[in-house]
Amino acid sequence: VNPNDRSSVLEALVVLMALLIANSDVKLSQTP
Repeated sequence: VNPNDRSSVLEALVVLMALLIANSDVKLSQTP
């Protein structure tokens, strides 16, 4: 695995985690 591929994969994981956290925050804020 090339370092460039690994870094791009890590960046993708960070983006996915950010989206999941944002999605969970929205659901929590909508909870009564």
